Amino acid sequence: MPNASLHNTLQCLAGGGETGELIRTFDWSNTSIGTPESWSQTLKTLVGIVLDSRQAMFIVWGSERVVLYNDKHAEMMHDRHPAGLGQPFHKV
Repeated sequence: MPNASLHNTLQCLAGGGETGELIRTFDWSNTSIGTPESWSQTLKTLVGIVLDSRQAMFIVWGSERVVLYNDKHAEMMHDRHPAGLGQPFHKV
């Protein structure tokens, strides 16, 4: 059922304003978490929650502790946004 998996991936990435769009278009293949199609259901669920939230939220995931966040958190990052998206936490 690859189509169901792709649908679930796209669903978790829906919304999220500017940062949601950045997450959808980001080249995740160059990160330790891989492309959204390969993300675990847990990560997909968390990303969906973060993108839908009006509160500042971020996720640090995978062996390199890759950072994903929402628009409200982007405001707090100031000049580290959008460059911080998809980067290891220690670099952000």
